[in-house]
Order: sequence, then structure tokens, then C-alpha cells
Amino acid sequence: MAGVIVTGNEDGAHNVASNTLFNLTHLGCTVPPNVDSYWLGPAGPGPSYIEAGGQKHLYTNKTIRFMVHNLVYFAKLIKDNPIPTDINKLYEDAKKESE
Repeated sequence: MAGVIVTGNEDGAHNVASNTLFNLTHLGCTVPPNVDSYWLGPAGPGPSYIEAGGQKHLYTNKTIRFMVHNLVYFAKLIKDNPIPTDINKLYEDAKKESE
């Protein structure tokens, strides 16, 4: 199960989140919907998340709650309904179809 939080003082949070989440799928993580959140200060140097009162930022608080809810919900789903994986069988099936 994977989610990502991005903080910083520059633009590009969507790019960071999308690249990170995509790469986590290649490591076997399940990525539910709405599991990214970010807070960005102004471009260039500036105050940190805490110094700028980022914890009071409505968008960030809302998306963190969505993320936590969806990660917990999907973790319970997968615990009760594991994704069946037999990599060797899938490989052999693909190999047969390719011949």
C-alpha cells in the first residue's frame, strides 16, 4: 500500500507524486485513489511548512484525510481479499502465448 506527501517551496508536487507512486507500483505496492497530498510555499526560498503554518492549510488537511482514509480502507480490503499472484505461472502463460 502506498501514498505520498510532498512538501517544499517550489512547484512540481504533482510530478513528484506521480513519479513516486508510479515507481512504487513497480515495486509491488497497491496505490488507491487520492493518496497524494502536498503543501508548497511560494517559489524560491521561504519559510518552512511549520514556520508558514502549513498545518492550517485546508487543501493539505483535506487531502491528507482522504489519503489516510483510502489507504486504511484498501489495506483492509487487501487483507481480507489478497491479490493472487503466481508470477511463475503468469510468466509461463505469457511464454506459451509468445511461441
